[in-house]
Amino acid sequence: MRIRFDQGPDGAAAWFAAPRRLIVAQGPGDVPGALAALDMARAGGAWLAGYASYELGYALELKLASLMPPHRRLPLLCFGVYDGPEAGELAAGPASVDSLTPEWNFARYAAAYTRVH
Repeated sequence: MRIRFDQGPDGAAAWFAAPRRLIVAQGPGDVPGALAALDMARAGGAWLAGYASYELGYALELKLASLMPPHRRLPLLCFGVYDGPEAGELAAGPASVDSLTPEWNFARYAAAYTRVH
C-alpha cells in the first residue's frame, strides 16, 4: 500500500510506501482486534496510514449492525504500519489534472445555492 500526502507532518509532500505490516478488518468480527492492533502499533511509536470505510460505522454502533451491507468491495478498515513518512519531491504519476475550467460562474452558483438553501 502506497499513500501520498501533498502536505505531510512537516507541511512538505510526504508518502508512506512500504508498510511493516497491514492491519485489516474484513468483517465486523475483525474490528475489535484491528482497533487494538492499531492502538498497540501507535503506542510502540509506529506511524499509521490507511483508511476506514464508511461501512465501519455499522460495526461500531450496535443499533446499526443489522444494516451492514452484505457485499462490500473494500475492507472495513485497512492501515499500514510504517516507521515514518518518506519526504521529498514526489514523482508524477500516470494521471494528472490540469487546465481546469469551471462550467458555472458565480452568479449561477449563487442562484443554485439560494434555491437549495
